[in-house]
Amino acid sequence: MSRKILVFIACFTLCFGIFSCKKDKLLTDTSARLRFSADTLFFDTTFTTIGSTSRNFLVRNPYNQPLNISNIHLAGGANSPYRVNVNGSVLVAGGLQNVQIAAKDSMYVFVKVTINPLNTNPMVVLDSILFDVNGHNQHVILEAIGQDVYLHKPTSYILLSDGSSVPYSIAKCGDIWKNDKPHLIFNYLVVDSGCTLTMQPGTRVYLHSGGVLWVYKDGTLIVGGTHGQPVTFAGDRQELDYAGVPGQWGNIWLSPLSKNNVIDWAVIKNASVGLLVDTINNVASGVPTLRLTNTLIENMSVAGIYGRGAHIVAENVAISNCGQFSAALTIGGSYSFRQCSFADYYSVSTRNTPQILLQNYYTDITGTVQHRNLDSAHFYNCIVDGDQTEELKADSNMAPGFHFRFLFDHCLLKTDNTNAVVQHFIANITGDPAFVSYMDNNLNLQPGSPAIGLGAPLSPPIPFDLNGHAVNNPPDAGAYQH
Repeated sequence: MSRKILVFIACFTLCFGIFSCKKDKLLTDTSARLRFSADTLFFDTTFTTIGSTSRNFLVRNPYNQPLNISNIHLAGGANSPYRVNVNGSVLVAGGLQNVQIAAKDSMYVFVKVTINPLNTNPMVVLDSILFDVNGHNQHVILEAIGQDVYLHKPTSYILLSDGSSVPYSIAKCGDIWKNDKPHLIFNYLVVDSGCTLTMQPGTRVYLHSGGVLWVYKDGTLIVGGTHGQPVTFAGDRQELDYAGVPGQWGNIWLSPLSKNNVIDWAVIKNASVGLLVDTINNVASGVPTLRLTNTLIENMSVAGIYGRGAHIVAENVAISNCGQFSAALTIGGSYSFRQCSFADYYSVSTRNTPQILLQNYYTDITGTVQHRNLDSAHFYNCIVDGDQTEELKADSNMAPGFHFRFLFDHCLLKTDNTNAVVQHFIANITGDPAFVSYMDNNLNLQPGSPAIGLGAPLSPPIPFDLNGHAVNNPPDAGAYQH
């Protein structure tokens, strides 16, 4: 190789090295500052012992040279309730040292929080993530609202035949739940035989994923809300991302032979099934398994009400946004709905089932069809509307000797009547009810709604609607008066 070529290669290599070093040289200017996509990371209300979802922000290097962050650490140190991940690296007690960001580059920081039980209610939990760059300190504030709770966690379990188990705790017999702070249920909370659980106005009940409030045989649930202070049942994730997400918890289960259950002025939302009500309880006595009044049920992944041979009396109830059924009334039973609104335009996925299902039979594990009387399923002054062409399925096996009695009286009902004979319908109409916003579960009526004045006087009368307004004369159909 000639001497000239060797000199050229040596010069080229030297220049490239110098250029590369210059390009990669760290910016050491003390005036250099990182830029953040947020100066405060805020977490919605987080219950004690329950972790939040992740929040994140972006750290940017706006310069044409790389920056070295000599240390990233939590101001609260090892005792901080926050957990931080920087570009895939977990922030340990001593922080992370010498984290470089390339020129004009950025990195993500992910944060979670777990609030420890405290006596303060509610509480503000503050911390900050500190970034040391060229002798200067910058920070991003972390802020979470935490709330202490009455915690109901399993103390025992039921062993099933397949080897699995159902963890549960038992509510104190005769307990009256206070409304001063929320009640948080893990797994199954059981109201035992011969016991009554009562909830004061304004009580907030939150259930962890899969949680069930189970009223056992001869047990009773009394939910005593008011118009101004309803009792609320919801999932335990309070972040805005979870505000209307169905399927966050299991159900309120009124199991076979539970009795004299009353739910008045309640909000039940974001579960799989709002109310699972089982086998009829002494229907001859005229005392329903459940008396349900002035209640809002919304955002269910399966059904708002799932009756299995139950006896339910419902007034002023609004059910919306359910994955399969607003009301599935199966295995016979006895049901009465007065001044109720059923509206199903399920927002999560496509619903392929009529929202009102009536059945008087079931198929047992051997494949044998078993029949039960549908003694009555009566709907008075109700609205049934949704995104299906047919929103009523009257499904009878028509076995001789078994009843299949139902009635829609002065209702705005989305059906073509092809699945039922004419005597099941009195003075009903079809048409768009003109809800204010069914996508927001707002089932109030707009001016000109055909539901206005559609209803007939009821005996005994219902004095107020779900807004607490006096019922019109003649009544409007549904749970809200215009």
